[in-house]
Amino acid sequence: MEVQKRKLEINLKTIGTGVILFGVWTFVKFAVNFMLFGSELDEAIGEKARLAFIIVAWIGASLDALSHLYIGVSAKAEGGGKRNGRFFLGLTAVITVLYALVLPVDAAAIFLQQTSLTALIVTFIIDATATAFLAEVFLYTVKLRRLRKETEAGGAAA
Repeated sequence: MEVQKRKLEINLKTIGTGVILFGVWTFVKFAVNFMLFGSELDEAIGEKARLAFIIVAWIGASLDALSHLYIGVSAKAEGGGKRNGRFFLGLTAVITVLYALVLPVDAAAIFLQQTSLTALIVTFIIDATATAFLAEVFLYTVKLRRLRKETEAGGAAA
């Protein structure tokens, strides 16, 4: 039981780092896309709506990055022995579901080929990997907490 517990702790620490990096990647990707294609916003939505769109888009991108940071840091802490609250697991579950809902859209975009095929395939692979990482954070955290409870119950009974 201790070996499995230790393995889950190491996995959570490693995957937590990955989740943080995915958050950084999505924020950088948003910023680069915004710099490259931001001028096309004027044509698409007009000058007045542009400012509101920019503010909302940057707030959304920042919240996404911060949520990945929170989940990653919390997963690393959980792997280090610090128990996090239910909010961490709930947020992880919600974001995992959101990523899972985006995957079919990514797949459809590949087949519709609206932009560069390479970029679409890379986006799909990264989103699928992020979904897997987040699902693993959730599952490993639940398993680790159960093992810790069993260990505590076994130690109290002895």
